[in-house]
Amino acid sequence: MITFQSTASNDFAISAGKSLSLLGGVDGIMQTARQHMQARRAEMFLNASNGIPFAELAWAGTPNVAQYEAAGRATLLQVEGITAVLSFTARLDGDVLSYIANIRTIFGEGQLLGTV
Repeated sequence: MITFQSTASNDFAISAGKSLSLLGGVDGIMQTARQHMQARRAEMFLNASNGIPFAELAWAGTPNVAQYEAAGRATLLQVEGITAVLSFTARLDGDVLSYIANIRTIFGEGQLLGTV
C-alpha cells in the first residue's frame, strides 16, 4: 500500500523538494489505520459504514469503553493490509478516552496510540 503522507493535523506532508510525500509499507498502513480511528461513522463519503460511532460510544454521557474497543477492532480490520488486531485496549481517564492497539499488517507489526 502506498498513500499520501499526512501531518499530525492531517494535512498533506510536503517533502524538501516541494512534492507531496508518500508512505508505504507498515508506515502507510498505520497512518491509514490512525485516520480510520479518527473518522466518525458516515464521515467517509465513499464508504459511510466505516469509522467509529463516536456519538453513541464516546460523546453521549459516560463513554462505553467495551463497545469502543469492539468498534475500534472492527474499524481497524477494515483497513487494507491489516491482517489482525493483536490487542486493543481502551481506557477512560477523566474525560479522555484513549487506546493502544497492536496490529499485524502484511508488512509486519505496528502500534497505534490515540485519544478521543
